[in-house]
Amino acid sequence: MSSPRELEAAEYLEKHKIIELMDNLTSMLFFYRPGGTFDSILDPSHQGFITYSQYKEGKTTIMLQRL
Repeated sequence: MSSPRELEAAEYLEKHKIIELMDNLTSMLFFYRPGGTFDSILDPSHQGFITYSQYKEGKTTIMLQRL
């Protein structure tokens, strides 16, 4: 059962489309691939890309999955 605070937070995220914003920003990071240490965090195996399953796991890990 969700608390009133959790429901309020979920409504805020939905109303302001925060999840969609974060999804788009994350996708842009993967597409434009900025240089620096951030690449090594996103691509720990240094293949030059990540798989879709790695992308989904990363989103879940940083709590960006849809509510």
